[in-house]
Amino acid sequence: MKKNTVLKVIRIALATMITATTVTVNVRAMDGEVFENIENNQEDTNEEVTNEEVYNEAVSEAVEAETVAEEAVETAEVSYEVVESIVEGNEEAGIEAVDVTDGGAVAQESVEAFAEAAENLNVAENLGEAVVELQAVTEELEKVDEADRAADESAKETVETATAAQEIANSVVNTVEETKEQANSLIDIISSEDADAEQVSEAMDKLDQITEDAKGNVEAKKATFEALSEKFEMAKRQLEGAQKVYEETVKNLKSSDSSVNRAAEKLEEAKKNVEVLSEACDNAKEDLEKEQAAVEDILAKKEISDKNKDWKTQDKLMESIISGYIIPNFIDKDATNIKYTEMLRGFDRQNSSYTVVTYLDKDNNTVKRYFNIDRTDRQFKENDQWYRLGSSREIVVYEKPEEDITSSVYQKNHFGNKNVTSQFKAEVNSGMYDVYSFDYADGTNEYKCIDELKAGVENGEIELVDGVYYMNGTAARKIVQTTSGNAKGIRISTKDDAGLKAFIENASKLVEKYEKYGEIIADTQDKIEVAADKVEVLKDAIDEIEDNRVRISADIVAELRNYVSEEEIERVLNAGSTKKAVEVLEGILANAKEDLDNAAAELDELIEKREEIRESLSVQEEEVLAENTEEEVVAEIAEEAVAIEEIAEVAEAEEVVEAAEVVETAEIAEVAEVPAVAAVPTVVVPAVLNNTVEQNIEGKRYDTETVAKETIVENAVETVVATLAEIFENIVAPVETAITSEENTTSENAAQNVVTERNGAATQANVEQIAEQVNVASEDMIGQILGAKRYNKYNKAFEEFTSGIVGMENNQAAFAGIGAVKNLKALAEMDTESGIKINWLWLLIIAILLITDKKIRDEHQKKVQELRAA
Repeated sequence: MKKNTVLKVIRIALATMITATTVTVNVRAMDGEVFENIENNQEDTNEEVTNEEVYNEAVSEAVEAETVAEEAVETAEVSYEVVESIVEGNEEAGIEAVDVTDGGAVAQESVEAFAEAAENLNVAENLGEAVVELQAVTEELEKVDEADRAADESAKETVETATAAQEIANSVVNTVEETKEQANSLIDIISSEDADAEQVSEAMDKLDQITEDAKGNVEAKKATFEALSEKFEMAKRQLEGAQKVYEETVKNLKSSDSSVNRAAEKLEEAKKNVEVLSEACDNAKEDLEKEQAAVEDILAKKEISDKNKDWKTQDKLMESIISGYIIPNFIDKDATNIKYTEMLRGFDRQNSSYTVVTYLDKDNNTVKRYFNIDRTDRQFKENDQWYRLGSSREIVVYEKPEEDITSSVYQKNHFGNKNVTSQFKAEVNSGMYDVYSFDYADGTNEYKCIDELKAGVENGEIELVDGVYYMNGTAARKIVQTTSGNAKGIRISTKDDAGLKAFIENASKLVEKYEKYGEIIADTQDKIEVAADKVEVLKDAIDEIEDNRVRISADIVAELRNYVSEEEIERVLNAGSTKKAVEVLEGILANAKEDLDNAAAELDELIEKREEIRESLSVQEEEVLAENTEEEVVAEIAEEAVAIEEIAEVAEAEEVVEAAEVVETAEIAEVAEVPAVAAVPTVVVPAVLNNTVEQNIEGKRYDTETVAKETIVENAVETVVATLAEIFENIVAPVETAITSEENTTSENAAQNVVTERNGAATQANVEQIAEQVNVASEDMIGQILGAKRYNKYNKAFEEFTSGIVGMENNQAAFAGIGAVKNLKALAEMDTESGIKINWLWLLIIAILLITDKKIRDEHQKKVQELRAA
């Protein structure tokens, strides 16, 4: 059994699943990419014994050890229950508890000794404690098994995780290498002088695509690699924990104070105690068998007596009862050599008859006792000793005191041996032969027959006082022969004596009871012997358990060979311990991470290079775009102005027609003072959201009462040009200020109210239509200037910073004319705050929009004034 094995105990389920050196297929899915490890069937031809044979031997030993433990526990448990049932009884098993009152006097002492042994020798406790210890052994073996399994699984998982991580690292390296090769080809196209714009654009798009795809792939694999690294650490910790539990439990199992050793000690104690118990049981059973023999003799004599119904056979029954029941139970249980005389006839041949019983006591002294019998149906009558002596089969055995015998002898000596005749019976019944005893203080006595007493009274030796005879001051006591009717000592009736009846009935049962005890104890002895032997086998099996198993074997690392060098594999296999093997795996994992990080860094460098190329292309594009825009902007403005004028003329015509219908109402409105009127809808530019009655112009607030004082700049273009010159040439503009015209003047509001009052929503709709057309036209113009792609890209940001310039962010306030010169300057200076580079092109676009807005507002103002004049 003691061989070099990989596993020595509790590997049943696992061992049956292990094949020679087959490695199962592992399939991992990651980002749609499947990595499949091909089954490896390498065989180590240097091994003399295959893994399968080793594991089979381990299974055999494990089964044996576990079976031994279980059988030992079962045996001890059964023995414990059986011995416990002797003390406490087990009704289901038909076992009566031992009772100190079991049996008669002969068996009493031995029964008591047995009961005491069963209760105090702790056989049951020894077995119970052995059971507990063996159960602890079983639990520890299961713990070893679980820890062993867990450690093996964790060891396997560390290898598998390291393998998967190495596989991913290799994949990342390959991905980056392939991406770099493709990217270099595309960069060659982009940097080629022969490539046209379309080829460059297409190559750039492909470069974006492959680098972004590679980046996503690498990031996903890095995340998976990190997860595998964490899994490796967890498997390593689990391996360390399981190995620690395994080693500590094995150490406990093998210690001198181990549960298996304590179980062996308890079984040894139980073995010794059960031997004592067995001896006590044998003694009790032997005494009970003596009593059973006495009962059997009594029953045999009783059967003869019942059949014959004569005094002779009944005398024999009496003798059997005396020797088998009376003497052992009431006189001397140690009596031996019991002998009887034939029935002796006393003076009257009836009540004074007796038999002499002699026996040897424990000191070997001869003891003499006297007994007589009556039939149970005898009847007694005063002054008639022979009245209905009875004819029953049942008898009463009673003991006669010694004075009955000695007084009868005295009578016989005094009166002589008379024949039993009717006259004699009459004389006896009349008291003619009575005998008395003077019992002296010194313990002696003196007999006198009645005739002697009377003679003594006559001669004065004896006094008669009140019918009592006195001699020497001592009163005479009449001797009355003991019968079954007046017996004061031992009296046993075969008819109704409960003690005798129980003695007869229980003798056989008690023998059977103790015979069963004997069988139980003998069986317990055998089981304890078997359990003790099994525990020794178990101890040997435990001694064979390996203290520190190397769990990372050649078959486990077979798959890793596909990704690391053979040198690394040899380092793992030759580590000498599981811990050192895991440390080698950690080094492999660290190298894999370094490879992955280096590859990822190379990819990042490639992406940075891509962005540098993009930036270079963007600068070139802006330069070309600026040149083209400068030439085209004048034509764009002219075309846009024409479109705006056409829209304004249409709006003007509609307003004139509508205004003619409300002249009278306009005159009334002109006279009236309106403290607050609704704003006239105006055309809005892309950066304008809504109109307000009051606007903040250069930090001052103007209301309807001060509108007339405002000065509108005659030439808005001059203002813009001057502003641009100030910004870009650092020269003060020729125009000092540019004041925005208030779009909601009192007169405008009054006129507009008149129009609205008479025409309702029609006029409002027309004005809004004009505003929408202008707005669309402005947006179209910007789109034409910048191109749809660039306009869409920057439009949102442009709207945000233009709104912030006039201090109206999140306020839906509109530009009023082109008066925000200072804010326009601030616009050019908002590089860092807005995050958008503002150049002269953007400022020119803003100026165009402001000029357009101014022109439309002037035309509208003119129409309103004409209406008011009319």
